Amino acid sequence: MPAKGRGKKHMEMVSALKVGHKMGRRANALIV
Repeated sequence: MPAKGRGKKHMEMVSALKVGHKMGRRANALIV
């Protein structure tokens, strides 16, 4: 069970990073 919980946390972190990356690229596009 602990492994599954850790996996879920990891997925949340990865998704958050992906979203942040997308937002960053969008912001850069707006600035440029």
